[in-house]
Formats: sequence, structure tokens, C-alpha cells
Amino acid sequence: MLIQMNYFTNISVAKKLQWIAATVLFLMIVLGGTGWSELSKMNDQTEKILKYRITGVRDAAMMRYTASRYRVREFRVAMSRPDYWPDAFESHQVALKDFEEACVEYGRLIYDEQERKLFDDVMVIWESYRSKTQHITFAKDGRTDEAMKT
Repeated sequence: MLIQMNYFTNISVAKKLQWIAATVLFLMIVLGGTGWSELSKMNDQTEKILKYRITGVRDAAMMRYTASRYRVREFRVAMSRPDYWPDAFESHQVALKDFEEACVEYGRLIYDEQERKLFDDVMVIWESYRSKTQHITFAKDGRTDEAMKT
């Protein structure tokens, strides 16, 4: 301990200032490197949020909108008179195509397994709904009363 004390007391003020400057510079480099590393991690997370989460919310909203539109078109087919059926059936098919496209868009950007499971569950419910509803079949057969009940 005594040897070190003598060393620092024997060196000049200029050398002491150089040591202090070098130490401060070293600490600034370490702090800058740590900050850079942490900012790059935060940037990666932000990019994932922008790429997957925000577009996923948008695409999920589009799925919801197109599913509602499909159901309205389905009801329109059931309610239409036979002379309006060609337009109603075409509109119904367009709505189904739009929903399927929205599902594909959403499916491309699924982020993790939990989200994949939710998407798969929604698709099972959707297919169950489509298999149970027979609005279109009854309407094509001219049984509009039965189409309205399903």
C-alpha cells in the first residue's frame, strides 16, 4: 500500500490528469458500448412489433370485417327474391374470397405458437359455422323460410 501511495505522490500533475482522462475515456467507451448494445436490442424488439404485432392487429381486424361482411351477404341471399339471386350469390362469393384472402394475410405474419393456436381455433370455429349454416343451400332451393331460420 505504501509503495502505491509513493508512486502516485511522485508522479507529476500532468501524468495524474492523463490517468484521470484515460480512466474517464475508458468508462465512456464502456458505457457507450453498453448503450449501443441495449439500443440495438430495443430496436430489434421494435421491428418485431412493427412487422408482426401491428400488421397482425390490422389483418385480424380485416378478418373480422370480412367475416361480418360475409354473414351480411349470406343473409342477403336468404332474404332476396329469386330475381336478385345472381347478384346476391356473386356478392356472397366475393365476400368469401375476401375473408379467405384476409386469413392468408394474417397467417403469413403469425408471430409465435400461442398466436398460431388462436388463429387455428378461430379457423375451426369458422369452418364449424360454415358447415352448420345452410342459408345458401336453402335459398338456391327456393326455401327462403328455412333459409331465414338457420
